[in-house]
Amino acid sequence: MTIELYRYRAQGDHDYMDLKILLDKFPVIKETKAGFWIDIHSLKYLKGKPNIQTKKWVPKDTDRGFAHSTEAKAMIKFAFRKKTQIRILKSQLAQAKAERDKINEMLTKANIVLSPKLKIY
Repeated sequence: MTIELYRYRAQGDHDYMDLKILLDKFPVIKETKAGFWIDIHSLKYLKGKPNIQTKKWVPKDTDRGFAHSTEAKAMIKFAFRKKTQIRILKSQLAQAKAERDKINEMLTKANIVLSPKLKIY
């Protein structure tokens, strides 16, 4: 019987009309005391790239692994990855807004008026 590990990922275009949540299944090549070597050649972004390694080591019994032993664990970890992604993006957006406000303040102090096309909102 072949052991598989699982990882969920999102796929779709930028308007989210065709958003899909996909389950990737990775066959275990070798099991070690501490983890698994899995075959990741099926990942779409690796196809046609001959110099990319197609196996990956995944630790056992960890919450931080690339792939997980059950579909349920993989789904939970996907949700946590999305939560982390949202937190990071919110922080980056706040930073960008603060930088925009600062540069607008500097432009005002320097009496620089931008044309509507260049306006920084």
